[in-house]
Amino acid sequence: MVRGLLVFVSFLVGFAGWKSSARALQSPERAQSVDAIVWVAPFEPRASARSWLPRAIESVRGEILELTTEGIRIEVPLQRTPAAFPATRIVWIEPQFAPGPAKDGVQAFHRGDYAEALRVLAPLVNEPQPLWQRQWLLGHLLLAAQQTGKFSAAMTLVEDFSRLQPPPFMLAFLPIQWTSRPQPATALAAAREKLSAEDPAIRLVAASWMLGSAADRSLAEGVLDALAKSRDQIELRSLAAAVRWRRTAVPEIPGLLDRWIAAVDQLPIPLQGGPLLLIADRAEACGESPRARELYLSVKLLAKVPHPLAEIAAAALEQRSP
Repeated sequence: MVRGLLVFVSFLVGFAGWKSSARALQSPERAQSVDAIVWVAPFEPRASARSWLPRAIESVRGEILELTTEGIRIEVPLQRTPAAFPATRIVWIEPQFAPGPAKDGVQAFHRGDYAEALRVLAPLVNEPQPLWQRQWLLGHLLLAAQQTGKFSAAMTLVEDFSRLQPPPFMLAFLPIQWTSRPQPATALAAAREKLSAEDPAIRLVAASWMLGSAADRSLAEGVLDALAKSRDQIELRSLAAAVRWRRTAVPEIPGLLDRWIAAVDQLPIPLQGGPLLLIADRAEACGESPRARELYLSVKLLAKVPHPLAEIAAAALEQRSP
């Protein structure tokens, strides 16, 4: 987790550096060919070349030519050849939407106005647009549906989203239930309908919603165990294994916290927020309140984008403030 926090600090430094040089990027020639800012994790050097100093996350501005599960190609202004990075190095993407519904909908989402985000974004996902933008909008839309209690619609949108084969970092949009908070009956009903779906991402979300229900727990545990041992996408396997930690017996939790945190540290940065929230929840359950507070604070800082994990962590900190 220390490594994750150092990288996050480096990200903030890099972001500040980008802001300070923004005026140099405002010429018409450049503005016309910029549709996104892409944040890229630093290259991992050979052991002999490593330094104890944290390396800053890199920001690249340009037009996304291709974004797949394998990697990204970006046409960078005034650069002859496109920049290319493997998908595993992509930390996040910030689309530079022109003023209009897409920008308004995403801004409403970030304000926590999920009903407005749902209303504005729903008509946009089927409009002609680059695949990565459709994935991005669908990710916000499915979370907005979940947050407004439209669980059946959220599950259908997860199905649509997964069918588009999003790159690993966009799996952060999956509305996985990370804490022991009970789910509404309508969420459980929607999850039961999708627990046997062919798509592993849908089964993961459904099982996470059902895990807290005594009537559904055995089925959910079986699905999560199978996903964790499957040959599916490694990120989905890791997330399924992490969700399974929710059912760890309380007396065993203190001895597992360090191991869990080490496992989370191996995940891509965008996918760490949910598992860290789970560990905070479990740490509190076993009486490790100071550690839980530290973890909630990490989630509040690290999971600001894209989804409501930071809001959950902030609310937890508020309830436990002296």
